[in-house]
Amino acid sequence: MTTTEVFKGLDERLGALERENSRLMSKLNRLRLLALALPVLGLAFVGLLAMESKKAVAEESKKAEVADAIDAKKIRILDNDGNVRIVLGTSKDKAVILLVDENGKRRSEWLITREGATLAHYTSTGKNLMNIEARGEGAVIDFKDLEGNRRLLLGMLGDEKKPYTAAMIMADADGNEVFYAPK
Repeated sequence: MTTTEVFKGLDERLGALERENSRLMSKLNRLRLLALALPVLGLAFVGLLAMESKKAVAEESKKAEVADAIDAKKIRILDNDGNVRIVLGTSKDKAVILLVDENGKRRSEWLITREGATLAHYTSTGKNLMNIEARGEGAVIDFKDLEGNRRLLLGMLGDEKKPYTAAMIMADADGNEVFYAPK
């Protein structure tokens, strides 16, 4: 074999190796591109899933936030410390709204019965300070001192035997009537 033939054979082999190398480099570059694209595509997919999940949670919470009605015999509303502050309730013949102070003491109460309605306010020690009552054909506003003694009563007084009439009663600190109209 001559030198020319040897060089020609080497030249052909070198050309084939360069073509194979070029083909392999092209595949390697495509793999590198795919390796870079996969995490980006994965993140995009996770982002889409998160957005859809967030939408679903928002839609579900919208449904949960708005109700047409709440049916219950008693509703208790608590403050940030978990103490009952408002009670809405019913029983067989009455409905009540009760407001309670931070110490659990009844401070205001609205009571509705078959006979009428009463709105009452209390001191922190539980003494009744004021009542507004409406029963039958009569209505009364009754103010009391800190000891619970009536000091002023305004209203329509009467019963089935005696016709209702406007009245005003004032009392001193000992509970003695100092003014009564009409006499």
